Amino acid sequence: MNGLEIAGGIALILFGIRFLRKGLDRLFGGKLLAWLSRLTASRIRAFFAGVVTGAATPSSTSISLLSVQLLSDPRIHLAGVLALVLGANVGMTVTVQAMAFRIQDYAAVGIVGGVALFLYARRESWRGVGQCALALGFIFLAIQWIGHGAEGLADSADARQFFALLQGHPWLVFLGTIGLVVALQSSTAAIGLGIGLCASGLLGAAQLVPWIAGVNTGVGISTLLAGWRTAEGRRLGLANLLAKAALALPLVVLPDFARALFESLPGDAAQQTATGHTLFNILVGAVALPLAPALMRLAAALVPTPDPGETVLAQSHLDPLALETPSLALARATRETLRMADLVRAQIVGFWRACRTGDVELARRTQKEDDKIDRYNRDLIAYLSHIGGEKNPRDQRWQVALMNFAVELESIGDILEKHLCDLAIKQHAESATLGTDEWATLDQLQRELLARFDELVSLFSLDGENRADAFIAAKRAFNERCRALQADYYARLRSAPPPGVAQTPSNGYFLDYLNGFRRINSHLTGVAYGLARPSGK
Repeated sequence: MNGLEIAGGIALILFGIRFLRKGLDRLFGGKLLAWLSRLTASRIRAFFAGVVTGAATPSSTSISLLSVQLLSDPRIHLAGVLALVLGANVGMTVTVQAMAFRIQDYAAVGIVGGVALFLYARRESWRGVGQCALALGFIFLAIQWIGHGAEGLADSADARQFFALLQGHPWLVFLGTIGLVVALQSSTAAIGLGIGLCASGLLGAAQLVPWIAGVNTGVGISTLLAGWRTAEGRRLGLANLLAKAALALPLVVLPDFARALFESLPGDAAQQTATGHTLFNILVGAVALPLAPALMRLAAALVPTPDPGETVLAQSHLDPLALETPSLALARATRETLRMADLVRAQIVGFWRACRTGDVELARRTQKEDDKIDRYNRDLIAYLSHIGGEKNPRDQRWQVALMNFAVELESIGDILEKHLCDLAIKQHAESATLGTDEWATLDQLQRELLARFDELVSLFSLDGENRADAFIAAKRAFNERCRALQADYYARLRSAPPPGVAQTPSNGYFLDYLNGFRRINSHLTGVAYGLARPSGK
């Protein structure tokens, strides 16, 4: 039963951290990410912002996801993101300090207060506060369980013999703790277990030092794994891991010296463990912060730039780890949708260049791009459909808007592949020509369509909802112009000179291109309908 109680405590910590992450998402939504992105220009501000964020979110997984999400913005300062991570490493130790001073004895206060706010508060922000308080109550209750389980485990001769085998084997403790942190994805749970074991006397100073070193190295590896999908994420994780390993390895290599330092810390073993954990991260931050640009350059040298031929989909922003945090998952899905939009825009440009120059091969290559667009659409819809957690009304509308955007973009890709590019190929095969005025008219419409496309993409910003109605209203002007050009074309056909006269509009390609542009405009406007505020419908 003692082992089961410890396992239950670890499980409750993991649940509490996940519940806390969702509470913070409910409380801040996408504001936290926007706030952090503004602070990365200054390493000092980024570091202290990280301290605050880590204290509020004692989860290495959450911090890793936040930092990797920041990296996907090309305007972000990479050294600033590393400073943010270094600060978050310090902030996450606040919860551990609270454990060492027996705040878990008051776990019931957080649970009772949290339940009251979470169940009965009407404002979403207060429900978020309640959810955070409830999650912290769960975490501290779990620490009590681990402590009780460890005390019972200390009475077992087999357990004492097992932990006695760790004497004189700091590397075994170090590597085992790394594996524990990577498996649990929580430094708080690992340190909480260490505090429980040392309070029961199963772990002494000789084992606690490599335990602390292993926990922090494991956090570095977790950050590396969280950012593995992109080159910049791998570089950030590697820089953070190098900074931690530079201090952790000497503590393991010089166990006697490290033990003497540990025993010089004030308080009992539990407080020494918490203090050692905090000082480790403060020292790493103090040393690595001024060296952050150099660390990122070293990481860039060790992690090569991806091959330009690597597929875009292989560098997808759709990280499954973010699915349980709606604000992060929606931010990543938004970036992936905008990448899909870039591909569709390039398809429009490619089609028109092929049409104007008669380049059949370019038209066929442009058609093949629709396969990528189809994959983007499938991946985005699947990802958006699996976003978990409780979403506020705006997040729910944003989720639907992104789905709608992906579907409409896929429809535009189909129009370009199956209609417009086919027309360009067929026109070249038939040596059909358009009048000079017709080409000029279509050129102008294509530029206006691209301007509409760019304006639509700009709606996916913080104030996009306020401009969506104006975008929808402009649909009528574009379509009315297309109808007027169509009527003028028919009028010219009726009054056309006899066959054989130069530049006579004797084929229907002008109308076909015109209708294709109008259909694309309708799909663009369909996206804006999903972004508009409900009152504006």
